[in-house]
Amino acid sequence: MIAGSMAGYLFLAPTLVLSVLVYRRRAPGPLGLLILAVGCALIAGLGFMTAASPVLVGLGMTQMDWDEDGALGRPGLFARTFQGILETFPVGTGLGSFERFYPRYEDPDTVVTAIANHAHNDYLEFVIEFGAPGLILILAGLVWFIWRTREAWQAGEEEGGRLARASSVALGVVLLHSTVDYPLRTGAIACLAALCCVFLGQMKAKGVEPTSRRRASSSAEAARHVEL
Repeated sequence: MIAGSMAGYLFLAPTLVLSVLVYRRRAPGPLGLLILAVGCALIAGLGFMTAASPVLVGLGMTQMDWDEDGALGRPGLFARTFQGILETFPVGTGLGSFERFYPRYEDPDTVVTAIANHAHNDYLEFVIEFGAPGLILILAGLVWFIWRTREAWQAGEEEGGRLARASSVALGVVLLHSTVDYPLRTGAIACLAALCCVFLGQMKAKGVEPTSRRRASSSAEAARHVEL
């Protein structure tokens, strides 16, 4: 709220819903839906009050200039970063070179005193700096996350399954936020994301099997008993 993050407001509602589903796999009943609706309404009301408050000037505001020539608007940053990717792919510009490389794509007539030290999109920034290897790493990471998330949400109600599902929600929020910012620059968020990866990765090691696999194993065991 203090940072005025539009993404923060937008991600609150889905995060609330998914967090509830971590411990309640089935669709919520009337009371559950009412609680979720009230929670979302409170979040929306808080955002509106913050943005419209004459006292809290600047809070709840963000730079969303959709003109590509905007100095620091997200769409302009994304468009110019993508242009850099097309010109430097597949080699890339090198690790940590974005701040020095980006100004060559800026319009001198729109440059302001503030500088763009990041692309405000971790995926675009990673690809422009690492080129094709960076793109491959991102795709591999996303495939792993989707695969492990599917396994986590198919798991039973054991503690390990719930922990894995909670980790998928927390890590998913970070991955989604990375499309409009660079949250992993914060040490606390990076540590949490790493911990979530550990919980997702060791789910099988703790013996938490997906429900479908447990059913298949039970069916196979029953078939063996019938044969005996």
